[in-house]
Amino acid sequence: LKDADLATLQQGMVAGKISGTVEIKGPLNELRGTVEAQGQSVRIDGEPYRHATVRAGILRDRLSIYDAVLLRDGGGKLRLSGDVHYDQKLNLKVAAHDFPLAAVLGVKALPVAIEGRMSGEIDVLGTRAVPLLRGEAQFVGLRLTADEFFKLPEDVYRYELFDGVVVMSPSPMPVHQKVAGEVF
Repeated sequence: LKDADLATLQQGMVAGKISGTVEIKGPLNELRGTVEAQGQSVRIDGEPYRHATVRAGILRDRLSIYDAVLLRDGGGKLRLSGDVHYDQKLNLKVAAHDFPLAAVLGVKALPVAIEGRMSGEIDVLGTRAVPLLRGEAQFVGLRLTADEFFKLPEDVYRYELFDGVVVMSPSPMPVHQKVAGEVF
């Protein structure tokens, strides 16, 4: 694999070139393999990364990411591992270190400008179309007025603030609410 164009993999969300090794074995209905690749000057959702590496396994039903590291231009680091299933299901662990909030996927689409940096560990579950996030993150330089906070769209997450740490978890499902109501 030499200078493979990432744009062909993600319909414009990812750009740049990667090089590395790919080994695939087995019959067509049971292909398995490994990928070890690195790239420079990679862009994800328009955000520039000066360096990216990935080690992953190609399995029958998913891409299993053993370790991936993204170093962002202007600072910030992401490390991730977990599974991306071919049916779009996600089961990823993402560790962010000093990562700009404006570079987080989806933040640019919000009705308010979000600035600051975050560090923490987030689980990404659900599907690519409807990811569910859960975890803890610390924010530095994040400032929102009450008016800005209330302009943020309601989503499927519950946010709690404990001593400067934002804890984000999926909202309880309706069946959980019903059971909790019966118990209490």
